[in-house]
Amino acid sequence: MYQEPKIDKVAKNLRAVLNGLSGTYLSYLRRPVGGPVPVLDDAQSLEELKLLSAVAQRSIVELQFEKPLNDDSSADDLKQSLGLLVKEIRDVTTGHGQLPGRQAHAAVLVWLDTVGTDVRDAYEDLRWRLAAQLVEVDAEIEATKPKPPAPKVPRTNQQVLTDQFRLVLGRAAPGGTLPTVRAYLVIGGVMYRGDNDGTTLAAPTLKLIKELVSRQEDWTITGCAEVHALDAYVRTRNFTTADQVRNAFTRPPGNITDAVIGAMDAVGRTGRYWVKRVPCDNCVQWLAQLRITADTAGAQH
Repeated sequence: MYQEPKIDKVAKNLRAVLNGLSGTYLSYLRRPVGGPVPVLDDAQSLEELKLLSAVAQRSIVELQFEKPLNDDSSADDLKQSLGLLVKEIRDVTTGHGQLPGRQAHAAVLVWLDTVGTDVRDAYEDLRWRLAAQLVEVDAEIEATKPKPPAPKVPRTNQQVLTDQFRLVLGRAAPGGTLPTVRAYLVIGGVMYRGDNDGTTLAAPTLKLIKELVSRQEDWTITGCAEVHALDAYVRTRNFTTADQVRNAFTRPPGNITDAVIGAMDAVGRTGRYWVKRVPCDNCVQWLAQLRITADTAGAQH
């Protein structure tokens, strides 16, 4: 939980000065100090004197109530120095002594470097204290802002498959006595489901599997859940040839990476349920050639 920081008396008075300044003057205090003196035109020179005078006048308001703005001098001494600065700026920017902007700015700088050196030192010290306090105020405000949510890290293909298995393994499967298999293929975070339902396969899928598999056991291609999961992907991509399917998995630069597949059997005589299974020997062949990893962790058979 955010807690308001404890601040000393001088810091509290400096913050009172800041509270009385608008955004333009606060931006002035945020400027880095030092470095080459910028070349200003008449309008910019007058604006600079206006900023300087406004900060001094706002500080005088607090000093009139005997509120110290530093630990090294009395409120009266600093108030007197700032009053002289405000008067010098007013003398060269208003009335009979008014000068063009650049000349007025130069005149004040000459005055600060000659007659008003004590005033210059007092103002520079005050500005430094105000700027330092403003840094703390800005940090405190930033700390109270709600943090943006951390960017979501996309789930890996394996995580998508694992989460799906967590939902279905051990749960109710379709009843009956016929062998029932379901497979999930995950590519690019998207899951494609296949069932051993004997439905027609897309021509590119059927042709590719025939090319990749040298049969090692009795097998009906259209009755394979893993093949149907692959077919679901092929259909979404509108592939028209077996080579297009093969190249999608094996040819850089756009080849699929980290594809993963898992399958389940429905088991049990009454109230069948899903258990994880390993791919058959025929599926092992085409999965390896398309670089698809079979998730068999915890498979029962």
